Formats: sequence, C-alpha cells, structure tokens
Amino acid sequence: SQVIKLKPNDATAYKMRGDKKRKLGDYTGAIKDYSLTIKLNPDGAYYIYIDRGWAKRDIGDHAGTIEDFTHAIKLKPDDADAYNARGWAKSDLGDHAGAIEDFTHAIKLKPDATYAYNNRGITKQSMKDYTGAIEDFTHAIKLKPKESYSYNNRGRAKRGLDDYAGAIEDFTKAIELKPDDTYSYNNRGLAKVDLGDITGAIEDYNQAIEINPEDFVAYLYRAKANTKLGDFSSAIADYDKAIELKPKPASYGFYNGRGHAKAQIEDFTGAIADYDKAIELNPKYAIAYHNRGLAKEALGQHEAAKADFEKAKEIDPEVENKASQ
Repeated sequence: SQVIKLKPNDATAYKMRGDKKRKLGDYTGAIKDYSLTIKLNPDGAYYIYIDRGWAKRDIGDHAGTIEDFTHAIKLKPDDADAYNARGWAKSDLGDHAGAIEDFTHAIKLKPDATYAYNNRGITKQSMKDYTGAIEDFTHAIKLKPKESYSYNNRGRAKRGLDDYAGAIEDFTKAIELKPDDTYSYNNRGLAKVDLGDITGAIEDYNQAIEINPEDFVAYLYRAKANTKLGDFSSAIADYDKAIELKPKPASYGFYNGRGHAKAQIEDFTGAIADYDKAIELNPKYAIAYHNRGLAKEALGQHEAAKADFEKAKEIDPEVENKASQ
C-alpha cells in the first residue's frame, strides 16, 4: 500500500497487493487490485487474467472465471495452462463437454501434461464415462508413473465399473508412492466395503485417522462401516467426531447417519433429535423425514409418523426403496 501511495500508476504494486489479499482470503479485494493491474498494463495482463480468474472462482463467480481465462487464451493462444484452467471453470458450471474440449486442447498443445489427462479423466468420470476416464488416467500414469494422484483417480474410476479388486490395487499403489495420503486409505476402505471386507475397511480408516486425526471423512466412513458391523456405539462416537470436525451445512447427512445408529439401539428420542437437525439443515432431505417417521412410529406417535412418511414421499416417491442412512 505504501508503494502504491508513492507510485499510484505502478501495475506491479497492485499485482503484489492482490496476491497478498488472495493469500489472506480477501478475494474481492484481490479482484479489485488485479483489475487495476490490467487497466494499467493491458498488454502484459496474461498472468493477471489467470490470477483474477482463480480469485473469481474462489468466490463462486464461475462465469467471470471463464471470461478471464478466455481473455488469457486470446493473449496466449498456445498456452496449455490457460485451456486447462478454463476447462476446470467450465466443469464447475456443469459444462462437461466444453471442459473436455478445453482439456483436449491443452493436451494437444502439451502432450506430456499429466494434469490435463487427469482433469479430463475426472470430467469423464463425472459423466459416468468410466472407461474413458480410465484411459486418461492410464495415460497420465505412463507419463508419470511415480505420481500417486493418477492411481487414486484410476482406482475411483474402476470402482465406477465395479472393478473393486482393480481399484484396491490402484489405491494400494497410491499408498506405496505416498504413504501419508489419507485420501488413498479412505478410498481403499470404500473399495473394501464394496467387496464386503468391512473389517479391512475399518483398518484403512484407522490408518487415515492415525495420519490425520482431523480427517472428518475417515470418521464418517468408519461410522458407516461400524454401522454395517452392528457396532452402533462406535458408529455414534465416530459420527460425533465427524460432526465436530465438519462445518455446516454439509453435515446434514452425518446427523441422519447418527440418528439411524441411535435408532438401532432404541434411542428413538435421540434419533428424532438428529433427524430434526438433518431436516433443519436440508429441508428437502427425504430420507431424514422417512427415518424420523420410523422413530416416531416406534414411540407410538402414529399421526406424526404418518405426516413424516407423507412428506418424505412428496419429496422423493422412491424414498422407501433407498437405504435408511
């Protein structure tokens, strides 16, 4: 700021201040400084458009992000990174076809760009093109066989094709390459659950928690696994921890899961309190209404239960066919 006072037309000073603001989480302030930088030096603004685009993404302005990355591409049409960045932004907006087009262009410009193969694979996976995703992740692995991220991605795509053994093999390789990565242990645990190896899954979640005791995902997955084993007290304790660690409102499913575990030990009053919280956080959560109806019915509150069942079906006519947690 002192430099700007002395040199109010110094584009570099605004750029540096914008970078500092972004690091501090002041994305709106960063965007203002980047905009001033572009105004003062429009010809050298390629990297500023990229930085401003990412700052806009940080505040959820995906359309503005795409606009900035498009400006960057116009300034440097042969830069793979700009196409890769715009692909991410398009994916954020649900324009998966447009994202794949940009990632493909990035690969054309830079054939050894493993990040572009991974990003295109992730986008294909979101479209349930698991075979295409696996092809991209395999390309990335061939380019950089020591990069755990690509094995993790391919393992997730294999799960999408019900190739659970193949998924476990990839997650195990990812762990071998990066032993302190909780993401790999959590993913391998999920694949073990798919194969019915609940005990093995819990061992993986335990390892993830040992590496990072603040990993709420591992507590959540272990809670679900303990529920499958019928160890409801342990499940409730894990849900407690996951709820403590995970900020709201994304934790509505955690309350529903804990409510289900409480219902299994006939703590219907406690279960109802959790379903109430889940519904408060997500009023369109059909399963929570249905589960609350079951708990109320168990307490003899038949009219209240009926109202919950009707509300659940109004939101989702197929709610009864879905898992209680």
